[in-house]
Amino acid sequence: MQSIWNFVTDFGDTAVTVPLALLMVGFLVALKQPRLAVGWGLAIVGCAGAIGALKIILDACGHSLVGPGLSSPSGHAAMSTAVYGGFAAVTGATLARPAREAVIAGTAVLIVVIALSRVILGAHSPVEVAIGFVVGIAALAVILAVVTRYRPVWLPVVWLAALALVVAMLFHGERWPAEQAVHHLGGRFDFLRLWCG
Repeated sequence: MQSIWNFVTDFGDTAVTVPLALLMVGFLVALKQPRLAVGWGLAIVGCAGAIGALKIILDACGHSLVGPGLSSPSGHAAMSTAVYGGFAAVTGATLARPAREAVIAGTAVLIVVIALSRVILGAHSPVEVAIGFVVGIAALAVILAVVTRYRPVWLPVVWLAALALVVAMLFHGERWPAEQAVHHLGGRFDFLRLWCG
């Protein structure tokens, strides 16, 4: 059973979500949707930056800041919500209602299952996953606002889905050392301990 949860959780790793995010930006630029591409990209960078900053602060401060149970918010939950939710927002904008609802429902299930896998595998506490969700939802809200304002008239959804599947399969199973990089970077912010309380 653990191998199934590992398979699921790998879809939320930065090794998959970052290439997918870059694919979407490139796809939107190729379709001459620069404002949508910039807004989408900035929302994803903001999500990654916010979750990274929270991880650094909590790594530097430890439990003295918030108490036990929260030491590293889930980047998997944050990035999955923003990236997969962002894909659903962009593609759904050009789909008929039944197809759009199916995409949204399928994406929601994927996001929840990835987040659940983090708790089941013992990688994060429920609180850490919840905070990841909040960060991801904030980024997704920005993407939804950008999509509403700069709604694409036409989008080759089948091509985008096919490319996304190829990218996900190419990088699935890879594990980028994002957590270790954040932890290493956190060591450079020891001065934060002065304000941790």
